[in-house]
Amino acid sequence: MIGTEPLFSWDDDFRYVKYYSSKDSSIKIEVCVRYAQLNQLQAYQDQEAAPLLSRIDAINERIISNEFKVIRGKKVILVTCDYEQPKRKLNKGQAMRIVFNTSAGLTSVIVSHNYKNESDKENGKKLFSTIVDKLEMH
Repeated sequence: MIGTEPLFSWDDDFRYVKYYSSKDSSIKIEVCVRYAQLNQLQAYQDQEAAPLLSRIDAINERIISNEFKVIRGKKVILVTCDYEQPKRKLNKGQAMRIVFNTSAGLTSVIVSHNYKNESDKENGKKLFSTIVDKLEMH
C-alpha cells in the first residue's frame, strides 16, 4: 500500500556517513541509497519525517517543514527539523533530509548541524541551501 511505511530503514543497500566539526559547530552528512526507484514519490511525503527524527539522537525534535518540490527538474521530498541535545557541548541543532530518485536508485541525503548560538544557526541554514543547490541528482 502506497504511503504506509517510510522509504528508508536501517537496512538500506548503500550508506555513507561523514563528520565535520569545529569548536563552534559540527556537521554530519549521511547518504543512503536503495537500489530501486519509486514512481510515486509524493505519496510517501508524510512518512519521511520519522526516519529523519530517528537518525538524530535528540529531544524536543520539531518538524519545521515537510515539502514536495521540483528542484532543477527533479522531484524531491525535503524535510527539515530543529532539535536539542542537552548533554552535548553543541546542544542545539537542525537537520535536513532530501529524498529523490537517481539512476542508482532511491537516494536520501541527511545533513545535521549542531551549533552554540543563533549566528551559527543561520550559517547552518545557508549550508542547507548550498547543499540543495549543488546536489547532483542524476
